[in-house]
Amino acid sequence: MRKIFTLMFVMMAVTVSRAELSKYDLNEPMGWATCKSMTTAGDYSITGGGTGKSITLKASGGDDYNAVKNAISSYSVIILDGSQGDFIISKSIEIKS
Repeated sequence: MRKIFTLMFVMMAVTVSRAELSKYDLNEPMGWATCKSMTTAGDYSITGGGTGKSITLKASGGDDYNAVKNAISSYSVIILDGSQGDFIISKSIEIKS
């Protein structure tokens, strides 16, 4: 029984160590963008996403469904700037590869 558990543990450890995410996002599944100030939106420093195109969306105060859907289909990095309020999305967005 001990040998079985040891074998299972080794197999899991080897499988996890061989995992590699996309080379385009610096092996990070999600990147972060930070701005220079808490009160103003300036230039964003982006990690992850590789060298793809980026867009900054600002909350409109209304339904942002179309803006987010168009950004998903056209850009590889989307920065959601909620400094002016919350994003409101009226329905779920289907994402296909």
